[in-house]
Amino acid sequence: QRRAPSEASTASLSDDRDGDDEGDDLFLSDIEGMLNEKQLAGQTWPEPQGVVADMLQELEGDPSDYWVAGCWDLDGLREDVELLRGENVAALADAAVAAATLGDRL
Repeated sequence: QRRAPSEASTASLSDDRDGDDEGDDLFLSDIEGMLNEKQLAGQTWPEPQGVVADMLQELEGDPSDYWVAGCWDLDGLREDVELLRGENVAALADAAVAAATLGDRL
């Protein structure tokens, strides 16, 4: 008995279907993740150097997140470093306000 192509595709993408459809939805992000895992298996990148190495170290990032189509995603690295720095500044400001508030109470 042959299944319709859409059924076959859906069944092959779902690992543990047990008849209970609740919680077994497959989202686009799940599919992209599976494809990325397969594409990254065995993929290598050169040793990060210079600005790339500095930004990866600051982010404590996974190089595979920024190695795209055979080159470093400098825009992505810069954006993530900016976001991290903004979060750090906000955290320091919050800590300063909390310290000042605590000092006022003493």
